[in-house]
Amino acid sequence: MFRLPQRPTRPTRQRVGQRRTVEQRWSLVALVFTVVIIVLLVGLSLWIMYYVHYNMLGL
Repeated sequence: MFRLPQRPTRPTRQRVGQRRTVEQRWSLVALVFTVVIIVLLVGLSLWIMYYVHYNMLGL
């Protein structure tokens, strides 16, 4: 009986591509987390300095 040729599978390449996608996603998560932390630190520091200055004026 005649058999159709099977497609060669390349699981190694698929895993490498998936691994790269997961690594890119975690890199993006780490970048977003870092940006959020820096914005919070700078923003809250400015807010504290403003209110300390306001309270030191005695208004």
